[in-house]
Amino acid sequence: MEQSIAFVLSALLVLAACIDLKYRKLPNWLAGMILLVGIIGGAATFSAAGLGWSMVHAAIALVAGFGLFAIGMVGGGDAKTYAALAGNFTLGQGLSLLAYTSAAMFVIAVPWIIAARIRRRSRKAAGKEITEDDFAKVPLGVAIAAGGLAMLWVP
Repeated sequence: MEQSIAFVLSALLVLAACIDLKYRKLPNWLAGMILLVGIIGGAATFSAAGLGWSMVHAAIALVAGFGLFAIGMVGGGDAKTYAALAGNFTLGQGLSLLAYTSAAMFVIAVPWIIAARIRRRSRKAAGKEITEDDFAKVPLGVAIAAGGLAMLWVP
C-alpha cells in the first residue's frame, strides 16, 4: 500500500476510534471514507483483479457483519466500518485482518466487561438503579481501528 494512502487510512482509523469512544456510534460517512480510501488505494496499488478481490473481501465482511448485527453481537456501525476497512486489503489478507482485530477486541473487551460487572455490583450494593446505556457497550470501533493499524504498520 502506498505510504500516503496508509497515512490517510491511519488518520481515519484513529478518528473512528475516538468517535466510538466518545459517542459509541460509528457514522456512515466515516465508513464511506474508509472504503473510498480502499478503492483509491487499491486502484493505485493493486491490479484490477487485486482491487476486485479487495471489494469481494469487503462484501464478505459486510455480510458476516450484518449477520453478527442481526443476532446482536455487534452494532451496525461496527459491521459497516469493519467491512469498509476490509476493502483496503485483499481477500488473501482477510485472515490477518480478522486475527489482529479479534486480538484487539479480546484485549479491550475483557477488562471492559470486568469493569462493567464491578460497576454494576457496586451500584446494586449501594441501592442505586442499574441501567444499561450505550456507554456500557464495548467500543468495538477501537478494536477495528487497532486491527487496521496493525495491518498497516506491523511488519
